[in-house]
Amino acid sequence: MKRAYNKDRARQLIPLLGSITQEISERVHEALIIQGRLTKLESNPVCDEFMNLKAKLATHRREIRQSARELSRLGCVMDEEDPGQIRIPGTDGEFAHGFQFDSDSRCLRRVETGVNIA
Repeated sequence: MKRAYNKDRARQLIPLLGSITQEISERVHEALIIQGRLTKLESNPVCDEFMNLKAKLATHRREIRQSARELSRLGCVMDEEDPGQIRIPGTDGEFAHGFQFDSDSRCLRRVETGVNIA
């Protein structure tokens, strides 16, 4: 089922989208750090630290997927070229006529015009 948002409903998503994108960003950052530590420990992959880090990495990846599913349930998608941007469908259910949420500035703009609306 396609979701559709008018300007007011899209504005109501801002706090939730901000939380989701912040969580994704933090988890991606932590996953990269853990991956670096794992690379250094590859010579001894049986040690406790290696196994603990693998488990932490798996948890971060699972939670990133869960956050992406939450975006999907809302009808939104993360821009593949710029993960800090969330695409929100417009009133016709199409992203081309919808909105874009910028997680850095927490602003919402119309995709068609590029004009900030919140």
